[in-house]
Amino acid sequence: MNLTREEGRQIVLEEHPDGAQITQEPVRSTSRWSKQMTAIFRHEPTQKCYELRWSRGLTEMQDEGPFDNTDPQPIEVEKKEVAVTQWVPVSA
Repeated sequence: MNLTREEGRQIVLEEHPDGAQITQEPVRSTSRWSKQMTAIFRHEPTQKCYELRWSRGLTEMQDEGPFDNTDPQPIEVEKKEVAVTQWVPVSA
């Protein structure tokens, strides 16, 4: 799937005419000046899910919106249960 910058903006702002539906929008990381965002959306005509990544400025001096500086690069994804092993504190 190829998207223009405007189509990418419309998807993450939930204004896309094809009915792309955001299903999840987690923050990947945060720096001093911007927030790295991820959106998982379903393209309604094909029912396929894609991930989009972009950054958003955090202050009034960072005039940075979705896909202002990069082209959207949608990656087809699927929902899958994943087991995770973590180190946790031992209870006293």
